[in-house]
Amino acid sequence: MRKLSCGQLFLILTLPKSFIDGATGLCWAGFPLYVTNVSPSGVPQVYKAASLQEIACDFQLQFLSQKSDLLLLTQELLNSFFELLMRLPLPQFDRSDRHPNHIAEVIETSSCEFLAQCLEPDDLSFPSMPPFGSWVRSVDEESGNQIYAVVYYATTMPVDSVHRAVALGLSLQDLREEQPQIFAMLKTEFRAAIVGFEQSPDAHVSNTRVFQYLPPRPPQVHQAVFRCESEAIIKFTEELDFLRTLLSVNGAPVESLTAAAIREVYQLRKADRQWIIKAGRTLSVLLKDDYDRLRFILSQIHP
Repeated sequence: MRKLSCGQLFLILTLPKSFIDGATGLCWAGFPLYVTNVSPSGVPQVYKAASLQEIACDFQLQFLSQKSDLLLLTQELLNSFFELLMRLPLPQFDRSDRHPNHIAEVIETSSCEFLAQCLEPDDLSFPSMPPFGSWVRSVDEESGNQIYAVVYYATTMPVDSVHRAVALGLSLQDLREEQPQIFAMLKTEFRAAIVGFEQSPDAHVSNTRVFQYLPPRPPQVHQAVFRCESEAIIKFTEELDFLRTLLSVNGAPVESLTAAAIREVYQLRKADRQWIIKAGRTLSVLLKDDYDRLRFILSQIHP
C-alpha cells in the first residue's frame, strides 16, 4: 500500500463528469489515469490507475462523499496529473463540414469591435493568424446582418495565466516530435474593428444593402468568424466611408491599419488605378488638417 508522507499540502481536485466512465472510473479518450507518487527515497514512481476508487484505496485518500467527484490529492500528484493529462490526445471532433473560410469564433464583443479566438487546426501546428489589416466577417443572428471588420491586433499566448511560454531552442518540427503538448497549451486571438454591415434581404428589400457605419448590434459571443471572400470585399469597398472609421480606431496604429486595409483591397481589385486615386483623395479630405499623418499613410501604399 502506497502511503503519503505527513505534512504535505492537500488540495481539492474537481474531476468533471465528462471524465468519469461509470463504474470503471476516470478515462480520457480511452486512456487510464496516470499519477506519480514520490517514494521515501525521493524517486518518482509512475502509477497507473483504472478508477478513482483504486486511486483512493492505494494512496489512502478519501472521497468527500460517495456521490462526489472530489478527491484529495497532494501537490505532487496534482502537478503530475496535469502534466500527464496535457500529453494525452484530446478528443477529436468532426471538422469535415466546416467552411474553409471559418477561422475563428467570437469570444468577446462590443459595439465597435470584437475579440475572436482562432480555431485549432487538424494537425500539430499553430492556428492560422489573420494578417494585420485583413477583412473578416461575422453575423448578428437576430437581424441576419453580415458584420464586416478589419483585423488590427493579433496575439498567440498560453491558454491560462499560470503557464508562460519559454524558449526551448527547438524548431517547429522538433516541437511536434518532442513536445506535442505545446500546441494544445497555446491559443491565438485577434481583435477586429467593425467598419460596416450588409443588411439581409427581406419582404421590403429584395437586394442586400451595404452600410459603412456601425451596425445596430455586433455579432454575438460564439458566432463564427470567416475570412471575407474577394467578391464581398470588392462590393463593400465601392464606397470609402469606412476609412473614417479606421482612422478613429482606439488602441491601434491607425495609420498603418488604414494603409494595410487599402493595400489588400487594391490587390484584390487587381491594381484598379481609379479606385486607388479615389482612396487617396478621400484620405486627403479626411486628413486635410494633418499633412504628416496623410503623408505617412500614403508612404505605405505602393500602387
